[in-house]
Amino acid sequence: MELIINHQGLRVYDDFAHHPTAIKTTLEGLRQQVGTQKILAIVEPRSNTMRLGIHTQSLAESLQEAMKPSFFNPIIWAGI
Repeated sequence: MELIINHQGLRVYDDFAHHPTAIKTTLEGLRQQVGTQKILAIVEPRSNTMRLGIHTQSLAESLQEAMKPSFFNPIIWAGI
């Protein structure tokens, strides 16, 4: 997990957790660091298994430490 922004009390981290188990571990570690502060998680489902919804149940469980998880799905343009 890498701190990429730290500005006026707002901290933004980037992490490559790409499986529900890794996401859960990352969020639990972050919770230990920030205590009761809010955690907003934005997940970009890039692996095929994540995109196909294979981990739907375990993904939901892995995001329990986040206040309001969101999903980011960029549009990938062919040829760009």
